[in-house]
Amino acid sequence: MWWYVAGLFREVACLAPPSEALAHRLRLSIEHGWEELSEVDVAVVQIRGIHFALYRLNTSLLKGTIVCVLKDTEGDEAAINTPLTALGIGPDAVTYRGSARSGEAQ
Repeated sequence: MWWYVAGLFREVACLAPPSEALAHRLRLSIEHGWEELSEVDVAVVQIRGIHFALYRLNTSLLKGTIVCVLKDTEGDEAAINTPLTALGIGPDAVTYRGSARSGEAQ
C-alpha cells in the first residue's frame, strides 16, 4: 500500500526513536513493503487533522524514523511538534528537520 501513496507525502523530519517504538506507542500497525528497491516499514496516522507517515528504510544506515506529511500541509514546525506531543517526547528526539534526500536537512 505504501508504494501507491508515498508520492502524496513529503519528508519534514527524522526522529531518533525507531519506527517500531513510535508505532507501538501510538497503537499503530506497521506495514512492511518496498520503496526504491528497499524494504520499508511504515505506519500512517492522522493526528489533529494532519496526516503523517512514519517510516524507516530497512537498508538505510539511518536508524531513526522519517516523519512525512501530506505535500499540501502547511507549517512544518507545527507539524513536527504534533507527533512529539502525541508521543510524549521532547524536541531533542528530532535528529534533523527538513529532507535528507533534497539536502535541506538541518
